[in-house]
Amino acid sequence: MTTKITSDDFFLNGGVYVINDRLKDETAEKPYRLVLGLTYNATTGVPFPLPFVNYFRRVNENWSFSAGIPKSNLKYFFNEKSIVQTFVTLDGYFANIQNRMVVNGKEVDNISLSVAVGGLGYEYCFTKHLVAYTYAGYTFRLNNVLRDENRDEVFKLDDINAFYLRTGIKFKI
Repeated sequence: MTTKITSDDFFLNGGVYVINDRLKDETAEKPYRLVLGLTYNATTGVPFPLPFVNYFRRVNENWSFSAGIPKSNLKYFFNEKSIVQTFVTLDGYFANIQNRMVVNGKEVDNISLSVAVGGLGYEYCFTKHLVAYTYAGYTFRLNNVLRDENRDEVFKLDDINAFYLRTGIKFKI
């Protein structure tokens, strides 16, 4: 059964960042980009801003690394269009359940997933800003929960670590 979109289906997300970009600075001995910020995402279930930290450096023509939260990686560039990487990242979602259900005598309004993942990824750059990607790995922390309207845990779904696959097309700035 399909229902209309309601205000419960929308979530507030935002962030404030400071960027120190020395990648194109010809006077910099070791060019880098440092991003520090705070992000607020209503879907995390955490009612306060979370840190965002990213330090990126292109070591040479073939290698770069990025260290930070929520993602760190080590990339190898076959060329500027074809890139393979190892990564560790935090990922997840929080979603409204439109057709509420009762589980263990309690009404379930939301479902959430949070994972810590390590793995390998491949990116193909169609253009400077349009990238196809596939990330495959294994979850070494998994929390999948049905929640009530107060976001309290009603039922914990399987928390067995498992294979992780994420693929798509992204637009990057």
